[in-house]
Amino acid sequence: MEINHLDNYNIELSNIWNHEKEVFLYGLQQKEKTKYVISQRENMIDLYNHAMDLCVFYGYSHLNKKQNGSVYLQFRDIYREQKRFKDLITLGWFDYKGKLYYVSQNILIDRSFEYFHFFFALKVDQYYLDVFKMDSFIGYQLEINFNWDTVSLMVFLENLIVQYDFIHKKVRKKIKSLLTAIKELPKLSSEEKNNKNNPPSNTIKRSSDNSYILIGSKTDPDYFLKHNQKFVDIFEKLKENKYIHKDTLFIHFKAIFGGGCILPENRIHWTANAVDLKACIQYLFTKSKIEKPYSGIWRITTNCFIDKNKKEFNSRRLGNAVPKPDTEYKVRKVLSRFP
Repeated sequence: MEINHLDNYNIELSNIWNHEKEVFLYGLQQKEKTKYVISQRENMIDLYNHAMDLCVFYGYSHLNKKQNGSVYLQFRDIYREQKRFKDLITLGWFDYKGKLYYVSQNILIDRSFEYFHFFFALKVDQYYLDVFKMDSFIGYQLEINFNWDTVSLMVFLENLIVQYDFIHKKVRKKIKSLLTAIKELPKLSSEEKNNKNNPPSNTIKRSSDNSYILIGSKTDPDYFLKHNQKFVDIFEKLKENKYIHKDTLFIHFKAIFGGGCILPENRIHWTANAVDLKACIQYLFTKSKIEKPYSGIWRITTNCFIDKNKKEFNSRRLGNAVPKPDTEYKVRKVLSRFP
């Protein structure tokens, strides 16, 4: 069995379903749990208007007798002919209230969904395959779904391991150790809290020595969260066009726009040419997407990226590079949706 997208820290319907199906078919999971996952998947159909935007069955939003006639009957009969539960799971589609559905899209499940805790439990349970990646997953969820509210996350995780017995013992142990570590963090004094919420004016300048700062985030603390899908789309386009390495993590890509310190091992592996990188950063700067750094934009770039040979860029050479018009055109196409 292959590891199922552990580097993707989002909670996605198709990712979870494919993983649950796989562990069941490999005999690593009881039928009762898989049936419960199916019931929650059906709850999503009820809540989201019969999954018109969630589940696409071979080009149809769904198949039913009235609209699709013989096509529906053909697939329905195949479904009904399956005698074993295992065969039904293997089919890949399912019958619910007289309609046939097929889970095919990566639908993000967030805290606004009533059964978020259940799908969170299913996702975090996958990390028994690689516990080392759990810290990044929990950190990502703390930002995206808990808005840095550590107390809410702690209560949520405590309830989670009580509620769901199926969570693997390795994952359960890791969650308990994380909870202990969080509880042992020193408490901030009222003065320190006030300073944290109201940083001095020179804080951003010091941070900008390490990474870029989104101009939009200076007036809206939730800027990245509100535009998260756009950043995901750009991240995927950069991979598809071979600008960044295919194994790059989204959490590291996002970090270079946070104004904080970038660890050397977390720098983005740029697989295109230096002139392409110059064109990308220059585009973001001229379009007022990123703030002018205190100590020079190309020095910041060397903090955030390494070249195709995994070596450091030379800031002076980056600054002197001259992108050609066709290079700038390609960059504009990739970054056009940058918020």
